[in-house]
Amino acid sequence: ALDVGVYTRPALRKLAAAELQRGDAARRMTGTTRLWQALGVAPPDADLLDATLSLLEEQVAGFYDPRTGKLRLMSQVLQPPKGLLSQTWRLLSPPSHETVGFVLAHEIVHALQDQHFSIGRLADGLAHESDLSTATLALIEGDAMVGGLAWMLAQRGTADADALWLLGDTMRKTMGWVVKLLG
Repeated sequence: ALDVGVYTRPALRKLAAAELQRGDAARRMTGTTRLWQALGVAPPDADLLDATLSLLEEQVAGFYDPRTGKLRLMSQVLQPPKGLLSQTWRLLSPPSHETVGFVLAHEIVHALQDQHFSIGRLADGLAHESDLSTATLALIEGDAMVGGLAWMLAQRGTADADALWLLGDTMRKTMGWVVKLLG
């Protein structure tokens, strides 16, 4: 059974801040900030941690946490903001069945990946292998995108959904090969 729930922006920020303090993530983020400042890419008062947390609060629609096995949708995906902006929000970006379904399908694929390939352990094992970890993350996210898109196309009755499911099967086989390779 998959534990599915709703997260608020402050709850996501708290969780992400704790995750970014695990292991050497905080040290690497501080190092990246200093490097960007030295190169003149970031201003002297830049705070990469705060900027990352703010970006996550604004952009994340849902997530699957392989450490806890929980899937969370963000509350802003499910309901409009309260107050004067709610009417404008409904006109500009309504919380459609398709949006929620896509996010759920995408995150359920992550749960299935974790069930079959232990993606949390896999990602932890690749922490210092930048090219391999980037490639593995692209495979993991690409597979989940295919799942979300296939769901969306199937809802629309588009025959191309079958082709996407075949691509997803190919990605599953490729992920199995990567797991075996890493041994």
